[in-house]
Amino acid sequence: MKIRDVLIATGSVVVCGAAAGVWSLCCSEESQRTVVPVSFVSQPGDPQEEMIKNMLKEQAALAPQHKVLEALVGTFNAEMNFLMEPGGEPDKTKGVSVNKSILGGRFVTMEFAGDINMFGDVIKFAGLGMMGFDKAKGEYVMTWVDTMSTSLLIQAGKPAADEKRIEVSGTAASVMGEQQMKHVYIIESNDKHTLEFYQAVPGMDEMMKIGWINYSRKGD
Repeated sequence: MKIRDVLIATGSVVVCGAAAGVWSLCCSEESQRTVVPVSFVSQPGDPQEEMIKNMLKEQAALAPQHKVLEALVGTFNAEMNFLMEPGGEPDKTKGVSVNKSILGGRFVTMEFAGDINMFGDVIKFAGLGMMGFDKAKGEYVMTWVDTMSTSLLIQAGKPAADEKRIEVSGTAASVMGEQQMKHVYIIESNDKHTLEFYQAVPGMDEMMKIGWINYSRKGD
């Protein structure tokens, strides 16, 4: 089997080739004195080369879900509500989230700063997240870190029937052990959206809603 055939079978190999190109720029002249077999090099006008180029273009192209994420971009005032007990009144605090589109609209970064009520003590809180849509997996993907722990939360979820609803779930590490978490973004408009928090509770079939954040776009 020719090397070019392998490249066609998997687009990920091309990524390795790009990394190798960067590596070669960093290496010494001596280390670059390597003979490359002719079979490794695509010939001018080779239809397989065009096929690989088209595969890479499709791999990099945005999906409709990336358009949905545009509503999350901007600076938002945040009203946080967290339940300390089922059926109780939520503790309310405020913050600001600065969300930016990066990498040509493929991901949105979320930098949050505000206060949080910790058993009667209001303390400063900061967090950093990133959300995107992975076309290869057909899932929304999200990562999150904050000042409440040293753990990285990784979540993912398939698109919902309602495109204005984004659900991602994953396992969060805590002093209580691993806990199943679900985050639900509900996009009301380009200026307002809500983030709901759900957590698995022993003995309950469904996750329990433990809090929510109402976001409203900050005016000039």
